[in-house]
Amino acid sequence: MRISVNEEPKDHEDYIVEAPYPEAGAAADYHLICSDLADVTVFSQAILKRLSDYSENDIPAELLAEIHAFWVAAVIKYARCFNSGSRSRLDPSIYSAFSGAKEAHDYFMALRNQYIAHPDNFFEDSRVVVRLTSKVNPEKAVLNVAVFSYRQVNSSRENLQTLINLTAKAQAAATQHFEAIRDIIMKKSIQDIEMLYSLPYASLTIPGLDKLKEPRKRQRGIPQS
Repeated sequence: MRISVNEEPKDHEDYIVEAPYPEAGAAADYHLICSDLADVTVFSQAILKRLSDYSENDIPAELLAEIHAFWVAAVIKYARCFNSGSRSRLDPSIYSAFSGAKEAHDYFMALRNQYIAHPDNFFEDSRVVVRLTSKVNPEKAVLNVAVFSYRQVNSSRENLQTLINLTAKAQAAATQHFEAIRDIIMKKSIQDIEMLYSLPYASLTIPGLDKLKEPRKRQRGIPQS
């Protein structure tokens, strides 16, 4: 099942076509990266807002679950902007001019790769323990078997602010990439204006569940026959 938005415009409406240039795919990718990074900022600020009303040891359990969800989403969204895949990505070298930024970036990438994506890591631990009577108690007995566990729900306020700061720098870099490519496409479009008017009206196709496992075609912006 595929859902397409492909309604022809009325005569007085602007005519929109998909940019038929190889640079279009990268421009679209950097736009998506900017969107991901905007989400990172929103999620991180949402955590800080919720933490502002409590001390670290007094946060209600239901709020901890909400904070954890925001935290996992923020780290995943941040990391996908740098991970390799079918879309363009940012390079960590964007932080080379900022002291300590690369180390902070590596920490958040490790958080995603070792904690969120994989179960064996130093960000969480679980131990089965046997509870015994006190050593000074003359009657030795096993009281119960229990589990001691630790899981990082979120990072410190300082680390959250660091993530927000990193994200701002990354978003500036992504925006710069997008605008540079957009300018190239604009120049080509002006030169090819007659050809552009001959193209079909742009459509947006939303994939169904049957398409989720298919890799995305890297080259976009080329009309399909």
